[in-house]
Amino acid sequence: MSFKEILKTPGLKAVLFTMFMTAFGFGIILPILPFYTISLGATPFQLGMLTGTFALMGLLTSPFMGKLADRIGRKKVILIGIFSFFAAYLIFAFSDALWMAFLARAIEGVSAGAIFPACISLISDYTNEQQRGKSMGLVGMTFSLGFIMGPAFGGFASAISVQTAFLAAAVITVLNMISVSVQVREP
Repeated sequence: MSFKEILKTPGLKAVLFTMFMTAFGFGIILPILPFYTISLGATPFQLGMLTGTFALMGLLTSPFMGKLADRIGRKKVILIGIFSFFAAYLIFAFSDALWMAFLARAIEGVSAGAIFPACISLISDYTNEQQRGKSMGLVGMTFSLGFIMGPAFGGFASAISVQTAFLAAAVITVLNMISVSVQVREP
């Protein structure tokens, strides 16, 4: 089965877009993080801690979110994760203190901790054994693409303002919520 045929699987594009947006969200702040946090009064140590907060929160919450996705449904957990990213972008956009940046980054990490296991589970649910390897390859590809485009977008949009970068990401996240709401079905 070709990638083109796999992409015809109902809901798969919306799930892949969610994976893309998760990586995009992780990456959007990377080129502007040092400047942004210095403007909030951060030390180099605090900058490192802020960067690691995302990964730490994802690490701590992924197992629980995976279990929650099994219990209440993958789509609901994905939507919770996407909405949480939206909230984090708004907090980042209007942050005027370092603690707000830490809060936003922690929310992003929890969001990723919700999205990753639920999306991977849905893709596994949507595909058969012959499609699964190629489908997981698409996950890697979309995640990489998001991680390439996120920092590029963050750098470009921050030329207008840092707030613009986060508000634009929030708007894209709303489109992602709509896409998942309409296109994703529980198996």
